Amino acid sequence: MSQKTAVTENISYEIEECQFCGQDVALGDVPDNILEETGYIVLVGEGSVSHTTEDEGNWDEEFRFELDEDANNHPNVEAHILCEDCSKEIHNYDQDAETFTGDIPDVLKSKGSGISETELRQVLLIGIILISLLFTILLIL
Repeated sequence: MSQKTAVTENISYEIEECQFCGQDVALGDVPDNILEETGYIVLVGEGSVSHTTEDEGNWDEEFRFELDEDANNHPNVEAHILCEDCSKEIHNYDQDAETFTGDIPDVLKSKGSGISETELRQVLLIGIILISLLFTILLIL
């Protein structure tokens, strides 16, 4: 009597669009036989950056952006998804390199909201105080 066996391998990756040209790109553990081009995630952040790799657990890589101690808001961090062509053209990224750190092109620079977290809290607090004061005056009348 012969026995037949099978091995199932689960491979998962994501398909996203390059935010500059709109081409579909594959992100994650991408097998060699897919049609989509490999994509890159470019992280743009403020302050110093530290990078940690973990082979066990529920995460693979951690990037931590930290501002100076005297900064009173969190660092702005943005992620951009690029295809190979755009990563060469916009970011001057060499695919043979593991990681790239360099000057940030204008097209990737943070657009920021223009208001810090501390300023937003102050505006909200003043708004709450004014509404409470207005409500108290209406109750007195």
